[in-house]
Amino acid sequence: MQKHIYDLRYEVDKTEWRIRAKRDIVYQLWEQFRSEKLAKDTSKKIYIDLGCGTGVLQEDFEKRYPGTTAYGIDVMKEAIEYCKKRGLERANLYNGKKIPFKDSEFDLLTAIDVLEHIEDDVYSLGEIKRVLKKGGLGIFIVPAHMTLWSTRDIRLQHHRRYAFGELEKKCEDEGFTVLASKNADFMLYFVLWIMAKTAKKNKKGIAELGMETAQAPYLINEAAYIYECLENFWLRFADFPIGISKVVVVRK
Repeated sequence: MQKHIYDLRYEVDKTEWRIRAKRDIVYQLWEQFRSEKLAKDTSKKIYIDLGCGTGVLQEDFEKRYPGTTAYGIDVMKEAIEYCKKRGLERANLYNGKKIPFKDSEFDLLTAIDVLEHIEDDVYSLGEIKRVLKKGGLGIFIVPAHMTLWSTRDIRLQHHRRYAFGELEKKCEDEGFTVLASKNADFMLYFVLWIMAKTAKKNKKGIAELGMETAQAPYLINEAAYIYECLENFWLRFADFPIGISKVVVVRK
């Protein structure tokens, strides 16, 4: 992503309603799908956030789960600089290809709005599998539906929005067991679809959307977060028929 987006993310990552809701999904899925053996295991858990951005998830995970050692890696030096600014010493730059850790290192790996930035996402899934322990979990959140493709995706340097079943099949082809596949941000799908259909189109026919962040005035921000919490609660038991994000949980 462009440098100014990291500047913006550093300002809003702790407060913006949508990214807060995504962190909640990670915690919810970790608690739901970690094995009973792993939950009872008192040894230190090792976690890594692939594409850690400004480091809020990495920082928050250690606070929420004492005894966890959390790492973060990102391809952008600006991201790592912001992680260091938060005091995160286990945040490191990597080349976007080989994950710089040994085999079978981690109990959990998250990639939140990351895989769409990687041209060869299949290779990255193979690397994710390599560094996860046997029985380790991967939690992925990616943008869905190319019908929502806009200049915002281009500006954020996305290679794709994932089609129905696309990420799940790639995970299975790499030898993962898919534990869950859910649509997230149900109501936002209709909002973004209307925006994409009514927006001005560029010369290539792509909708011109200028959103850089979902941050809103305080009361709206908090109301939106409460609504997202209700959607997240629903995802514990069921699924939505559609959403602007796809959530996939895999086990090695």
